[in-house]
Amino acid sequence: MRLLIALTCIGLVIELSAQDRPAKKQTALRISPQTTRITEPLDERGFVDYVQAVNRRASRGVTTENNFEVVLRRVMGPEEIAEEMRKEYYQRLGIAISRATFFISYSNFRKLDNKPASLTDFNRGCDAPWTAEDIPHLDRWLQAVNGKLDAVVSGSQRKHYYTPYIAGSPEDNEEYPQMIAMLLPSVQGHRELARSLRIRANLRIGQGDLDAAWDDVMAIYRISRLSAQGITLIESLVGIAVDGIAFETTTEILRSRDLTDELARRILVDLKGLPRIPPLAEKIDIAERYMGLDCVQTLARQSDLLKTLRMIQSLSGIDLQLPSLAENQQPTVAKGTTLVVFQENGNEPVPPGIDWNVTAELLNGWYDRLVAAAGEEDFEKRKQMFALINKDIVNLKANLSPAEIMKIAAGKPDQQVGRMIGNVLVALLIPAINAVSQAEQEALTRTDVLRIGFAAEIHRRELGVYPSELGKLLPNYLDKIPGDRMSGKPLRYNVINQKVILYSVGRNGRDDRGRGYSDDDDNNPQGWDDIVVRVAGNR
Repeated sequence: MRLLIALTCIGLVIELSAQDRPAKKQTALRISPQTTRITEPLDERGFVDYVQAVNRRASRGVTTENNFEVVLRRVMGPEEIAEEMRKEYYQRLGIAISRATFFISYSNFRKLDNKPASLTDFNRGCDAPWTAEDIPHLDRWLQAVNGKLDAVVSGSQRKHYYTPYIAGSPEDNEEYPQMIAMLLPSVQGHRELARSLRIRANLRIGQGDLDAAWDDVMAIYRISRLSAQGITLIESLVGIAVDGIAFETTTEILRSRDLTDELARRILVDLKGLPRIPPLAEKIDIAERYMGLDCVQTLARQSDLLKTLRMIQSLSGIDLQLPSLAENQQPTVAKGTTLVVFQENGNEPVPPGIDWNVTAELLNGWYDRLVAAAGEEDFEKRKQMFALINKDIVNLKANLSPAEIMKIAAGKPDQQVGRMIGNVLVALLIPAINAVSQAEQEALTRTDVLRIGFAAEIHRRELGVYPSELGKLLPNYLDKIPGDRMSGKPLRYNVINQKVILYSVGRNGRDDRGRGYSDDDDNNPQGWDDIVVRVAGNR
């Protein structure tokens, strides 16, 4: 409601200014590092083509032979790609649209048997080791898709993941920010394939074939890193989620009685060599920033106040109840608001006085702060930086009040209105980066505790006991002992009766005594979220 009032008051201020002085051509948006951040490529109207820019960046060094997305299309088929964009999508990948037989989901496989797909059984296959005798129809599905999963495992060794970025076309044909309209049809399929590989890995663990299970888990890890190569924050989050799927299955292997000395050492080497998920700060600096600046550009393209406010309405989802003006209609007052809608009689609309350069520069300042906070390695400093950003956004929203906005009428509206609209866009577009940053730190922490867990297990196998403290793993098993990225303190490590519990305090920053999400069967009402690895040498 506060944003609604703020936007209507902005409209009133611009209108009052337009009545007091001659009509002025809208201030052009300057193409510069301070405003648009990048200066090319430009579209036919002289604005930055951000979608083309991210395609250029994401496709650097990518070929048909090294692109994981090519593997996915050959496995999953074209159905995930909207029909209207399918031709261009495949052309950019450099492959033809195939009509072969593709991967079939478990639910669709059951439909072919005229049987209902049991999510209980599917989830059971995901959650723990199992055998063909336990869930025979899940085993039959795996037999049907094994060839496709093998292709994914092999293809995951490719070094690049580039999915063409193509903006959708809004149904009402209004001009929308292309970065917001950009579609990501492929990335959600990564979760499905990762869960399918996890089910197969759990079957192989249940059969005692841990080497084959680890091949599947390593493919899941590689998929997580490939997913997160994408330009957008969404792709990064999918990569983090897929990493979580790999983590849970890796802990099953670590706990298995069938784990051999040779495989334990192999897994530790693989975990040490696992690249980190691409930094979150990169996604903010590129895709999130470009999205905000593309919104400014699209607003700046509008020729009248009404279209500008409608655009802001479409971005925010707020119903401003803007009227539709018939041709030659005189200025009116929108019912229920103080918004004066201005349109000249029979002429082109009078452009509002808005300095869009100020808007773009303001947004860049906020994105600079987010990039710096997300990239800060020190826990306490990062926490303080995000806390200050959150506080400033709260204050910014509080100042989007009618009284504050109306003060603009007494000054020079061009720059002040540009700044006010920038503040509105900050309130609408700046994501909850603190929560996303915590998800990134969780993924890094999962890798940390797994490396330590396998190092401790190898120590026991070679010396007969688990290390009494983590420092004893240096330098023979690990190069360094990381701290808890979720608290800035040491990781919790205890050895009792040849049983190890190693954990991070998780997102809540509270020591839940080694209890995580899976330790509460009632939708986790306690909020436990420790990131835990348990090992028992006497199993």
